[in-house]
Amino acid sequence: MTNKLEGKVAVVTGGGGGIGRGISLLAAKEGAKVVVADVGKRPDGTKAADSVVQEIVRAGGSAVASYGDVTTMAGGASIIKAAIDNWGRVDILVCCAGTSERTSIFDVTEEQFDRTIAVHIKGHFTVAKAAVPHMAKQRFGRIITVTSRGAFTSIRPAYGTAKAGVMGFTFALANELEPYGITVNSLSPSAVTPQFTTALDKRSGNDGMPRLGLSGDPEY
Repeated sequence: MTNKLEGKVAVVTGGGGGIGRGISLLAAKEGAKVVVADVGKRPDGTKAADSVVQEIVRAGGSAVASYGDVTTMAGGASIIKAAIDNWGRVDILVCCAGTSERTSIFDVTEEQFDRTIAVHIKGHFTVAKAAVPHMAKQRFGRIITVTSRGAFTSIRPAYGTAKAGVMGFTFALANELEPYGITVNSLSPSAVTPQFTTALDKRSGNDGMPRLGLSGDPEY
């Protein structure tokens, strides 16, 4: 590793599993102190965030867990507070918390739709709202949102709408925060995770483009 994040503090929502776990581990390997934020649990009942924190600490890194719910303002604030309380700053925010609601318009319920919007769109807003004042004071910050090609291709209204909303949120923040030394960019990843069982294959076709397949680990 290059230790390119040495001295930085990173917050990763949804950091207890899948792509979020991969990001948390990589940030720690690159020298960042990491807040692993996740409300989920492992099949054995242990907290997902705790498991990733333990992995980081065993490897010689620094990390703490947060169990704040990104769908509430208090939860989002508590996640950022974990970074400030432990290390006095927040430099990087990766919003990876999400759901995989893929019910069709014929069957999706109001509760399912609202929950998907809350986790994806409001879940970006709550932590960004809490982190931005600290980043602006530092005149430095990196915010990374997580969207999906499903914003354009999904046939499931809740998920597709939520991911398209994340893109709009990203553009708005990027335009507003640039004068404060804060950049805002978005990832559109693909990986095999407990939520998504297919992803872009590591192998390419004759045209060099990745193919939809059954491989693609989060670390990749």
